[in-house]
Amino acid sequence: MAGIEDLRTSESQFEFYEDRGGQWRWRLRHRSGDVIAASNRGHDQQHPVQTGVRAVRRDALGATTLLVESEDELPEEGTSDGMVLPDQTESQATFEVYVGEGDDHRWRLIHDNGNIIANAAQGYASRSGVEHSIEAIRGYVGPAEYLQPDPTAIEIYRDEEDKFRWRLMHKNGSILGGSGDGYTSGSEVREAIDELRDGIDEADIEVYEDENGAFRWRLRGDEEKVKFDSTGYESRRGAEDAVERVRTFLPEADLIDIGQAAFEANGTQGYASRTDVWDGIESVKRNAPNAPLEETDE
Repeated sequence: MAGIEDLRTSESQFEFYEDRGGQWRWRLRHRSGDVIAASNRGHDQQHPVQTGVRAVRRDALGATTLLVESEDELPEEGTSDGMVLPDQTESQATFEVYVGEGDDHRWRLIHDNGNIIANAAQGYASRSGVEHSIEAIRGYVGPAEYLQPDPTAIEIYRDEEDKFRWRLMHKNGSILGGSGDGYTSGSEVREAIDELRDGIDEADIEVYEDENGAFRWRLRGDEEKVKFDSTGYESRRGAEDAVERVRTFLPEADLIDIGQAAFEANGTQGYASRTDVWDGIESVKRNAPNAPLEETDE
């Protein structure tokens, strides 16, 4: 059986292109030259194509196969008819609940080989609190996205007031800019992002000095609503350079909807390489949903 590393070493590449009708599409081409997969429809803009490729990368590994005798018998597109989903697999890990040095309740996920592959980021005041956390992990970890800007990505998330917001992240961890105000729905924030992508080259972005002496930039919309703004910079030149970076990166940045949960490669445990990080994430995604729960005396 191929390991994760073998499966990740591909001899193919995804290619984005504009077809003769002016629509954006993707195809997956093997080094032999054969096109082994392609999008079934075109899009007016590039980023829905990038979102489609992310879905293929996420769902193809582990997908089941259904043999259909003829095209007339194919399940109708847009429905779940005929789906044959894999049976739940037995986990090779166990959740252990224990009391930490501060008398708080914590959990860790231990693989059968003895390695700790995940642990609680915080302690809980009660046993029920830590059990609730484990149930959330079991439910969210499987479909959780990967936050992997290349070199940038747009992240959609909900703030503490349950408003939808977005930010433009660089792979070095810096936030290049974000939505100034929150939005009431996911569709509203996506419309705002699409509008900015299309008009960022000609947008009138204001660079100003705030009350603390830091230089910032912002882009206002209708009724003076702040559509896009930045953190502070030490100089006006720094803020102006940041504006140019935003004009360069925003149109082509991948769109990532964090949803309920997402993986970010900045954990406290060190890894020898970035590949090891993603292998660790794959192990958690495979084993956490069905891992049994045990309590230890530690």
